[in-house]
Amino acid sequence: MMNENNNSQNNSQKDFSNYKESQILRIDGKNCFLEVMIQSLNIGKIQINLMKYDTNKQKNSRITDKIAIYLDIPKAKSLCNDILSGRIPKLIQLEKERIENQTKKNPANKVYPKSIYDIFGGTSTQRLAQQGKSRSDGKAVSRVFRIIPGMKADCMFCGELGPGNETSTGAIQPIINKAEIKIQVPVTFESLKEFALMVDMNINAYCTAQHTVRAFEEKRKAKNKQ
Repeated sequence: MMNENNNSQNNSQKDFSNYKESQILRIDGKNCFLEVMIQSLNIGKIQINLMKYDTNKQKNSRITDKIAIYLDIPKAKSLCNDILSGRIPKLIQLEKERIENQTKKNPANKVYPKSIYDIFGGTSTQRLAQQGKSRSDGKAVSRVFRIIPGMKADCMFCGELGPGNETSTGAIQPIINKAEIKIQVPVTFESLKEFALMVDMNINAYCTAQHTVRAFEEKRKAKNKQ
């Protein structure tokens, strides 16, 4: 925890490098979990890490796969609003009803749920080269975040990582059926609501702190000019 005597360091400058301070939510599944991190708020993003782990491995070496998803603050706020307004839960329910109806019509035909929310992102070839992490196939890295109705759980938070193609606008599109890592974490409707509340609350707190500091600095500068 930060020393309370160090209050001169304002909230907008707060060091979120401390793991426990940065993690605002964790949702666990079987040998997998997702965590929401706020250390990237200073660059305008919420970070969602999806992890797979192996309990047979040594402690501190159990993570086998990780996908880091970055949501811009406006997109994160919009997602929270869609969850809390009931829009996302309703879309999940409608998709489950579609699957149920299709299965009743043709029980032999396996029907899988469609994604009801997608975010596409990744790392460009130029950025990979700068980081010394260029892929051997020369492709960009695609990262996809999806919310999919669950077959057993209420829904699944899904991450996909693999090769991607860069578009003329700089966007990165995943190459279909080429994902190299897939992680799915089951999420209940209650946890979905908790996710939205925690993300929204922390974004609001950060933005309020930013505005407060900016107003304080303007007053301080004006006072110094007198």
